[in-house]
Amino acid sequence: MDDNDFVTELLTDSMERSNDDEAVPHKDIVSPNKTRSHTTSSNKMILDLTTTATPQPLSQKRPVSPVAEIDVLPASKKRAVEVTPDNNHSSAVVVIKQVTNPLADVEKAARKALSCPNNPLKEWKKLERLMMNTCSEGQKHAFGSLMAAGITVDYLAENMLPLPLDRELQELGIVLIGKLVNHVPSAYQSTAATTAVTTAMTIHDKSGRIQNSGLPTLRQWARRCRQTRHATAVMAQAVAGSMAYGLVSETGPDQAKQTFQEMGVETFANLLSNFPQEPTVLDAAIQATTAAAREYPKNYKIVKGTLDFLLSMEINRYNRTMLQNPNSMELLLKVMNAHRKSRKIQLAGMKLLLALANHDMKEMTATRGRDGPSSVHRLAEAIGNEDLIPTRVAKEAANSGFVRSIVANTADPELAEVACGLLVHLCHSHRQAEIIGRGGVPALMDSMRSEGSASLQKKGNVQLCALEVLAQLARFAPKAVSKTVSLPENFRCILTALRAAEDEDDTVQWKACQLLELLMTKCPNSFPPKDATKMIDGVLRTLARHTHNERTQVAGLNVLALWIGSGASSRRSNNRSYVLEHGGLEATETATKTFATSFKVMTAVSNVLEGLSSPQVDDVVEDTEAQANNNKRKFEEVSVWVV
Repeated sequence: MDDNDFVTELLTDSMERSNDDEAVPHKDIVSPNKTRSHTTSSNKMILDLTTTATPQPLSQKRPVSPVAEIDVLPASKKRAVEVTPDNNHSSAVVVIKQVTNPLADVEKAARKALSCPNNPLKEWKKLERLMMNTCSEGQKHAFGSLMAAGITVDYLAENMLPLPLDRELQELGIVLIGKLVNHVPSAYQSTAATTAVTTAMTIHDKSGRIQNSGLPTLRQWARRCRQTRHATAVMAQAVAGSMAYGLVSETGPDQAKQTFQEMGVETFANLLSNFPQEPTVLDAAIQATTAAAREYPKNYKIVKGTLDFLLSMEINRYNRTMLQNPNSMELLLKVMNAHRKSRKIQLAGMKLLLALANHDMKEMTATRGRDGPSSVHRLAEAIGNEDLIPTRVAKEAANSGFVRSIVANTADPELAEVACGLLVHLCHSHRQAEIIGRGGVPALMDSMRSEGSASLQKKGNVQLCALEVLAQLARFAPKAVSKTVSLPENFRCILTALRAAEDEDDTVQWKACQLLELLMTKCPNSFPPKDATKMIDGVLRTLARHTHNERTQVAGLNVLALWIGSGASSRRSNNRSYVLEHGGLEATETATKTFATSFKVMTAVSNVLEGLSSPQVDDVVEDTEAQANNNKRKFEEVSVWVV
């Protein structure tokens, strides 16, 4: 076989092996005892070391040459590598990696950018591309090299401020500032950087790159640095605009959009931590976060942040804002219904509603008269203003089940207290009370029943608020209350409250007696017969316990008088006998001695004695009744003389 035939066979064999998946890359055919190298597209240098081994027959296929990879110095310091083939292979291939230093390249590109102060855009593009290609583990070091070279937030801001309309320059600058702030904690904030970022976000409010990089940057600054009042206001406006862009943007998944809004809420919270009552910041926060809550009412972070901002707002200023936006109240109720199991959202929402309702009531009292708190409900009923917060809430409550939801968490005393306090303000007219009563009375009874088994320290507030709401409902919507209270298990809740809090504070007992008085006046048939005597026992114990509390004496004596005079003749006789046997007459004597000059007490005593009067007991009550009437007459004479 001559040399030409050998070369032909060698070429044919090489082509067959190049089609095989496990074959080595194609090698140049070189002369014996010569070595040639070439560089592949993967930036690896391949050395072919072909030996002068004896050719093998064509029937015996030579084994594939092994490939060895070793790390060497950078290209500028490469050295020769010699590999001695073994006896089983005719050749060996050595692949030498060409290693580069990305940190050095970043620093070199940064210095080149600094050397072009008039037109840094081209160099900034290279710089950004280098940073993006750097492995994630080395990004922090890369940005450290960037700052070491002089590319700081101040440098970027100084180049951005003269050209605010150059969108591409602003995008690159704000992206680099954001990367610096995110990766290097020592990347400090400056006035120039704040101005540059907020200016770019305000002017280019439709640029996704600017908004997506600017908002996280502002969040970092708001979290780490205390801003001046002016800078805080400017940043708040930029954050509001960025959140508005996020709502209308059609790019990106829905979860990413929600995360963007959450970032804005967090930024506002950090800004407001420095200036809680700054009007500009609060206005921007409320405008942006309410829009986000309306779009994502089930997102907890957005809703909770929105309610916190609303509570931070001064009530007078926010009340005007609320009334100017007719959808705000509906939004508030919507998010509360969406988060019924969240204590924080329910509590914040009800506190806000309660504050607004309180403000409306004060407004009515101040504008319509100064007759005291008792006139508020009459004024509200007479006015019937559709713009008032209680009216609007009650109208919405009829369709949303709102009333039942706000008192659903009966195990939480604070939540139940605020809920009941809110309901007091909602039940300020016949119409609203009827609406609230549909679902509110059963929920209130559940609340009282749950609280009745709690410790004495926790009973007061919830019992008091629930009794007050029931009294309001009994005053304006007796039918709604009568149907529920007539059930024995619900009526016993009131009796439990009547026996609760055996201390000097008579507030709970006073409210319970007041509620019983209203129920007996408005709906006398709502009392279960078997529990009526238990009610009288509780009232008599209360009268004996709180002998020096005028309001409790008046309410308790009125209950006795109403019960004695209710029902048929035989029933009245039985009621009269029961009161006399269990100390009713002694209660009137004690009240007469203690409050001889109180017109209200003497009137109540006279009503009780009038009910107790009968042919069998006239002699017993004659002296007490004469004394009560005499004291009442003297009181009237003194009142006339004083006038």
